[in-house]
Amino acid sequence: MANCQGVRRDGQPCLAWAVVGTSYCRVHTTQDAVRFTGHLTGRGAVLGLIERNGGPAGLDLSARDLSGVDLSSDILRVELARVKTRLDASPTWFSATRGGVNLRGAILKGTDLRGSLLWRGDYRGTDFQGARLDGADLGSSTLAGADCRAAFFHGAQLTNLDFSDADLTGANLCHANLENTNLSVAKSLAGIHLFGANLSCTEVHRGQLLNGIGEELDQDYLRAKYVYLALKNNFAALGRYEDASWTYIKERRMERMANNPFRARTFFGDDELGVTAGPWRTLRFFWRHTTKWLADHLVGLVCEFGERPSRVVLCSLMLVLIFPAMYFLLGGLSPIGSGTSSGSSLIWANYLEYSAFTFATMNAPDVTPVSHVAKLLTTVEGFLGIGMLALLMFTLGNRIRRN
Repeated sequence: MANCQGVRRDGQPCLAWAVVGTSYCRVHTTQDAVRFTGHLTGRGAVLGLIERNGGPAGLDLSARDLSGVDLSSDILRVELARVKTRLDASPTWFSATRGGVNLRGAILKGTDLRGSLLWRGDYRGTDFQGARLDGADLGSSTLAGADCRAAFFHGAQLTNLDFSDADLTGANLCHANLENTNLSVAKSLAGIHLFGANLSCTEVHRGQLLNGIGEELDQDYLRAKYVYLALKNNFAALGRYEDASWTYIKERRMERMANNPFRARTFFGDDELGVTAGPWRTLRFFWRHTTKWLADHLVGLVCEFGERPSRVVLCSLMLVLIFPAMYFLLGGLSPIGSGTSSGSSLIWANYLEYSAFTFATMNAPDVTPVSHVAKLLTTVEGFLGIGMLALLMFTLGNRIRRN
């Protein structure tokens, strides 16, 4: 009697005798595995189910335990060579186009595939909703049209994967290897989790992420910051500088959200305060993060973190229009040569002209400050004008450098 062709959970060959008329022992026989244990044990059981179903389409493997199963192309080629001697054509579990397992159109909702070897497989149209593929190797496979909503690919190998028209809404790809994978062809990336993922040469469009990545929607702003940082570096390496600029702004916004004084302790408390922080250390902690939060709000408002020269121009125009109103209300301006502090002879155009010249750090030809308040406002506006000019040059330099 021949030995069982199945594999134990530890990956070692099964040493039991095969049941008469099959290639597997009673534990690994497909119908017995399903009837008595409620889960599948090994490669042979999966391939047997595909054969019994007449192909993978519609095969329901939902919530089954397939953790650690080896369905890689290398092992299947060995299996194919073993069974081909008694078959006229390739078995239904083998994909001739990919050279690996054929699970096209199968139902794998909530299936446990953690640590599985699944490279070069055909998973087109497969339902992976909520499936656990943590640490699995799906390199060079195709998931075109697959439903991967809320699936877990944590730490998985996803290099050179075909995600054409795949739905990755809410999928967890944290710490996954996505090198040379094209995500731009996916149907949806809404709410996708990418913390720690290798995004080297990964194609993705910012339009797919406009509704926010998963870390952002979960309000895990510190992790979201690092995801946008990785995306920015990837876009810059690909020469897509507009996308890199957008992700940089998102990165700084996530940092600002994390520094919110009402949230800072959640994100930074363990590292900066520890367990036994005294009142003065706690006060310094909140002062540091509050001032940074306020400063980021100001920088974001004025120039969008150095990425929007138009913001600087708009803020400059607003200052030039606000200061004339202050000069008018507080007084202290007088026509040159009048010898009086009264502004009764001045019209609005004179105030506006004086503000524009002062903002540009130039002397107005027709108006002069004669009161201490007007002189102080003139000095403040002059400093603001110098600062805004420097900021405009900086943001313009950023744009020129990116383009």
